[in-house]
Amino acid sequence: MPNIKSAANGKRNGLRAPSGKVAPITMVIATKAATLVAVIFAFYVIAFFSAVRIVPMVMGFVKDGTGVTMNHPVETVLAVWIAPSLFLIALLFGLVFVMMRKIWHLRTRIVNRVSTWALGRETQDAATARETHGAAPAPLGIATMSEKARKRLPPRPSKRAKSA
Repeated sequence: MPNIKSAANGKRNGLRAPSGKVAPITMVIATKAATLVAVIFAFYVIAFFSAVRIVPMVMGFVKDGTGVTMNHPVETVLAVWIAPSLFLIALLFGLVFVMMRKIWHLRTRIVNRVSTWALGRETQDAATARETHGAAPAPLGIATMSEKARKRLPPRPSKRAKSA
């Protein structure tokens, strides 16, 4: 991304939208609305396609592969056909869920980029992503500190000072 000098403060900034106009905030709102509609439509298509096409196909493949017919006892049908099919459907549900989360994450990144461009400031998500340099966020329960906060802490006593 090319850097340009800002006329207001003389510092080098990334490419930014003109300030003081209604257009940048309108662009952010339009991006949020359009991406939300697109994501909801994508979720619907993925869920509908999975439920209507993939699940019956998986059930049929398992039934044909095991050779189970309705002439077999109910226990056999449950053990040989229904249980493996339910396991595969649970795996499919997990795959659909992961796909939906990735699509939502992509939407969030797009909205953050447009917001950064239009408003000239980072949103909280973009600042966090930049701070961690693209690394995965820390798991819940693990405290993380910024470098500035670490500098304010008193120095840790050394092990030699404790044993002396």
